[in-house]
Amino acid sequence: MDLSDSIPDLENLSLKVKQEKQKVLKVSKKSNSNKSNGSGGLPVGSNRTQSTAGNKRRWDENIGNSSNSKRIREHGESNEKPNWKEYKQEKKAIKVERKKSDKGAEEYDIVQSSKEIWEDLRRKDCSAERKLNLSAALYELIKGNLTKFMNTHDMSRVIETLMGTGTVQMREEVLQTFKSNPEKIYEKYSHFVALKLLRHANTSQRKQFCEIYYSLTSSLAAREYSRDVLEIMFEQAQNERHRLKLLQHMYGNAYYETWLKINNNPSDLTLKAHIQAKPSARKKIMEHLEAFIGKLVDKNMPIGYHAFHGIIQQYLSVSTPEESERIIERAKLREELYNISQTKAGANVAMQVFWNTSAKDRKSILKNFGSVSELACNQYGHVVLLAIIDSLDDTVLLKKQVLLDLMRNIVQMMGNTYGRKVIRYLIDPRNKMDLSPEMITCLEQGDNNPFRLFLHMIMKSKQVF
Repeated sequence: MDLSDSIPDLENLSLKVKQEKQKVLKVSKKSNSNKSNGSGGLPVGSNRTQSTAGNKRRWDENIGNSSNSKRIREHGESNEKPNWKEYKQEKKAIKVERKKSDKGAEEYDIVQSSKEIWEDLRRKDCSAERKLNLSAALYELIKGNLTKFMNTHDMSRVIETLMGTGTVQMREEVLQTFKSNPEKIYEKYSHFVALKLLRHANTSQRKQFCEIYYSLTSSLAAREYSRDVLEIMFEQAQNERHRLKLLQHMYGNAYYETWLKINNNPSDLTLKAHIQAKPSARKKIMEHLEAFIGKLVDKNMPIGYHAFHGIIQQYLSVSTPEESERIIERAKLREELYNISQTKAGANVAMQVFWNTSAKDRKSILKNFGSVSELACNQYGHVVLLAIIDSLDDTVLLKKQVLLDLMRNIVQMMGNTYGRKVIRYLIDPRNKMDLSPEMITCLEQGDNNPFRLFLHMIMKSKQVF
């Protein structure tokens, strides 16, 4: 048998395959054209497209119907477009009527007239004489409604401006309002009025304002809005005794019952003096203070506030090492050592923390420290830096983290009053010609800590330079 007869003709076979492929392609093209014209089934993905288009068409029809129905309701059955200016004026008139019904027509007129005067009063080109006249007119409008207007979004700003441009009598009226309504200081907008009053009031008015809130300082410190007012009261305090007086009622009921109730004006207002006189009250006072400081931390009281520094300073002055460690950890004072060094009380706290910190923790504190040269030029921060220099036992760390930064900015140091003291302290520690007796006494408190290293011994070491 011839094998060539059993092998199919390959050329004819390939031709047939090509013809079948062409038929299939023609059929598919025809079906696709029918689908696009809507005569056949939908191609893959076109269901979503057509349904989306249909939804959009129905949505537009609904919007058109709703807008037409609204137009018909308000303007009658007409194909004419409404006058939008008139439409807006009508809406504005309706809004005014609603406000008048809510506030009362008389109060609404007072508010509107006050705002018109306020707009002129706050202009930069308003002369001093015109400011006085406008302030007098504004005061006549609002003097009967100060209590009500203080905690409103718009009128509180009007009263704030009046505190700066008005007379002493106008500020006195606002002061009397706070005196008769002390709870106003806790409100969102009223506390801004209190801040403006303290900034522009005279010495007598500030003293009267502080007397209103002496017994409420613990609640002022714990509230979000009133703590800002308490901070201004601390900043404007005339002397250290005044600041201690603001702290008295934060010590708790035990302090009040055993001290303030008996002697309303003691000669020494520090907590240390009271506990020395009444040691039996120590336990209750310390428990209250520890809980109170924890409360301030939980309520996110800013770490830079004077009141926060003051209360911690008084606590650390009478606490045991275990109590000190608990409050240092609770308030995260080691992490915030640089930030709390900017006030007088904060500088004392920072030194106490550093003196009672191990060598390992001191190293981590200095590695995360801010600019040493900036701290050296601060009124209170430079004292903290002297305590750090005087107490640090690691000469390599002292060189890297402190001395090198000071030497890089030596010109800046010598041009600053406090910076020069730091440089002189490096040369001659505790020279009475450079440091006051109070500062030397303050630095001597760290002499008994186990990590102290006298500076003159460091300066002789070749490792430093």
